[in-house]
Amino acid sequence: NILYKVNSSEQLHATSLLLDSHYGYVKCLASHPYESYYVTGSDDSTLRIWDIYNKCCLSRFKFDEKEKPSYLRFSHSGYLLAVGLTTSKIVILAWRDCNLSEVKAVVQMPFKIDKSLKKSQQRDAKNSDFTTEITVIKWSTDDLTFAAGHIDAIAHIFSIKYFNNDPTDESAVFDHELEIIPWISSLDVSNGLIDMQWSIDNQWLLTFTKDQDLMVWFLNRDKMLFEHYLYWLDPDKITFADDPLLAGWDVEGLFQTNVGWDGTDLNAVSLTTKSFKKTSPIDNYDLNKNKDK
Repeated sequence: NILYKVNSSEQLHATSLLLDSHYGYVKCLASHPYESYYVTGSDDSTLRIWDIYNKCCLSRFKFDEKEKPSYLRFSHSGYLLAVGLTTSKIVILAWRDCNLSEVKAVVQMPFKIDKSLKKSQQRDAKNSDFTTEITVIKWSTDDLTFAAGHIDAIAHIFSIKYFNNDPTDESAVFDHELEIIPWISSLDVSNGLIDMQWSIDNQWLLTFTKDQDLMVWFLNRDKMLFEHYLYWLDPDKITFADDPLLAGWDVEGLFQTNVGWDGTDLNAVSLTTKSFKKTSPIDNYDLNKNKDK
């Protein structure tokens, strides 16, 4: 239930206490894309909004005790926050005046039924209360679509209908209903989903699973269809948005030493708005080298 701030001007291990307020451990965090606030989700079934500079909690949003936040992601406009829950639900909340009190939509994510079970067992599983937590949610660059997945090896894509089809219009988001339309089919990935990435033109989607399988999908958003693409994309021709995945061109070599796998885990990668000079403790590798490539 504690968050720390890392001082980049000092050594990598130098930290300072940022907040200590949740009654359960902090499971997820999302920074607002434009404003100086961020939201944390905790095992205590609450979301809390924090002022970055004053280090204080401004408000909170409470879920049912059985529903705990597992993933948070702001839309690119900053008007919506997608909250993944441990009950396979996604709740879309409106962000207005540093408040998350308005629920715009709730999506129940289906989970995968083991086809090796008998038909009666499959039917019982479908009708049971079994759920899995949402592990990732990513918005398309225009906020007209989002993709999400959980740990049972299925990913889903949803289209969003806004008033006048304009997700950048505050009135279209806040003063009108949103319609969430699930695509007909789900993306059958190889294992539990841990990350995804949209291309800037929103025609391609990368999925990355816990068995380190990177899959490429070509999307037709008008018809809400997709195709598994069997070849790797040329990074000089296709540009991807937001934070890089934990595999591929963007992070190749960053988490493996020249002597092989050393047992450490890299759990997150995020891009900064400005470059900084910091060397890696492994082989004194300059992380700022070739940053423009």
